Amino acid sequence: MENRSYIWDSLLEMAATSVVVAASGAATVDGTAKVYDTGGGFTEGYLVVDVAATTEALSAADEQCARICLQGSSSATFANTVEDLINLAQIEFGMNGNYSSNAVTWDAGAGRYLLPFCNWADDTIYRYLRVYHHFAGTWATGISYSAFLSKR
Repeated sequence: MENRSYIWDSLLEMAATSVVVAASGAATVDGTAKVYDTGGGFTEGYLVVDVAATTEALSAADEQCARICLQGSSSATFANTVEDLINLAQIEFGMNGNYSSNAVTWDAGAGRYLLPFCNWADDTIYRYLRVYHHFAGTWATGISYSAFLSKR
């Protein structure tokens, strides 16, 4: 298999390596929620997500998944989350791994995930991008990950 390497630039870092502890929220870099301004033009690339570990063994019915999303908005503050927010790319994790719809067991979660995206959807360009993690169900710990935007 070909080695998949992607250009890393500190300006495109969207989530610093840390354990996200079962609380939904925007990803941070140096303790601050990171928002990337595309400048308003069409942008496409990859969200590169490096997962060090999913730190939870989920088994009960209310222990569901964690979702890491690249979200777009026309607001730099992501203030209008109902009418002006879209998930441009996402991956779900749970039960010690990568979520697979209708699967009884899920794959191992640690590794690199490449999520292709563009900031155009339904005739709208979403100028601002952020990474957001959402937890569903009961999680005691969380996921350790980092993320950045890149082109191949």
